[in-house]
Amino acid sequence: MTCLQQISPERRCAGARYCLGNARRLLKYTNERIQGGKPVAQHQANTFLMADLATELLSVRLLLDHVGRLVDEGEKDIGVEAARECR
Repeated sequence: MTCLQQISPERRCAGARYCLGNARRLLKYTNERIQGGKPVAQHQANTFLMADLATELLSVRLLLDHVGRLVDEGEKDIGVEAARECR
């Protein structure tokens, strides 16, 4: 049994939500921080990274919503169901 399997699904989801919130704050900060006369997020080198991060954030949020529904429905083997949803 791995370390993550010993933690309840609710706590795993809470940890992922915490990380998701931090990433959202990072995206907001890059839009507010001015460097070289324009927001950091508008620099070409950063725009591709921010777009990738935003895409990943959306997919994680949707996966967490799905896993939350599974937990609410009493599903026990969430890893298999969540992996199936990721395809």
